[in-house]
Amino acid sequence: MKHLKTLLAAAVVLGVVGMMLAEEGKGEKEKPKSKRLEGTLVKVDGKNLVIKVKGKENEADKEVTIATDDKTEFVVDAEAGKLEDLKPEMRVAVRPDTGTAAEVMARSKGLEGVFVKLDGKNVIIKVKAKEGEAAEKAVATDENTKVIIGGKAAKLEDLKADARVVVVPETGTAAKIIVYGGKREGGKEGGKEGGKEGPK
Repeated sequence: MKHLKTLLAAAVVLGVVGMMLAEEGKGEKEKPKSKRLEGTLVKVDGKNLVIKVKGKENEADKEVTIATDDKTEFVVDAEAGKLEDLKPEMRVAVRPDTGTAAEVMARSKGLEGVFVKLDGKNVIIKVKAKEGEAAEKAVATDENTKVIIGGKAAKLEDLKADARVVVVPETGTAAKIIVYGGKREGGKEGGKEGGKEGPK
């Protein structure tokens, strides 16, 4: 009988410990990501980034200065980069939104749209026309054109119909074609760069 009571007590203790660990693990999973700051890069001032952030409703845009250090990670046009790769007018997303940046993701201005097909060495992309209707545009590529899918190097032949893409630069022969996660929906911008949320 004493042995049975000991076993029951041990089972209760193990059950309580298991519940505590489960709750602790649950708390870790639900821990929210740090907020991020998004805007347009105005300039790089030493190790600081000066970013123009869109103001809230009825508020003017404002410039915010964010510090970086040797531990800051940079992702530029979906590839690992460095501070020196950042250029004015790039769209940037910085995490966290205050203090020293742990991560900076930057994207050059480019032609945004949906991949339609390959036509020889040209990439056919559906873009939004000024009138609001979609129009197809042919973009030239050459042997130096890079294709980035999911943060990894790929080939033109790997492009899939309806993939959301950004072509850099905005005009001329493509230097880089970046594919973002998922199909374009409702004209929303943004997407994942290398498995992370990129600037919108």
